[in-house]
Amino acid sequence: MEKLTRTARVLSRIVCVLYRLCMVCAIIAAIALALTALLPAESLRYVVSTADWTIELGTIELQLSRVLEPTGNIRPYLCAAVGSAAVSLALSACALKLLLRILQLMAEGRPFDGTVSVNLKKLGWVTLAGVAAFFVLDSAAAAMEASMFDLDQLFQPGLVTGVTIQNTTSLSFLLIPIMLFLLSYVFRYGEELQTLSDETL
Repeated sequence: MEKLTRTARVLSRIVCVLYRLCMVCAIIAAIALALTALLPAESLRYVVSTADWTIELGTIELQLSRVLEPTGNIRPYLCAAVGSAAVSLALSACALKLLLRILQLMAEGRPFDGTVSVNLKKLGWVTLAGVAAFFVLDSAAAAMEASMFDLDQLFQPGLVTGVTIQNTTSLSFLLIPIMLFLLSYVFRYGEELQTLSDETL
């Protein structure tokens, strides 16, 4: 038990630092999102003037030449991209906060406290929400990025500098929330055993 509490103390300090860093980055991303929504279109074009553009068409990713510049409205794409980062950081901060609560209880020598299983289940839902938000916002950003370019121009020689085939069939990202849900049930069973042991004593 002493080894568990020592390890939990060290991990809780690390997670606390990561949580604060994530909160700062989430606030910065939220400010960047507000600026992206409010800045004039000319300023936004200047910001992305040196960007290396890529277009995702299903599982195919096209790298575009810098000669080809976006002709459509770039604000929706930038808002989606920055918004995706802000949401990801905010959900990561929530997950780290829940993990910090669990580790603090373990550092106090109470791994089967009544709130550990509840926080593990919440962590599973936050992770699942993060996965869903990533796919929705990433797909929206990719669609908006493609809409900024005249796709007919892509068939002209020299404008596409590279093609990558992406594998998007992996479902391994779902393993983390599933494992967290299973752990919550294991810890809930441990909490019930701990309660019965305390009542017996």
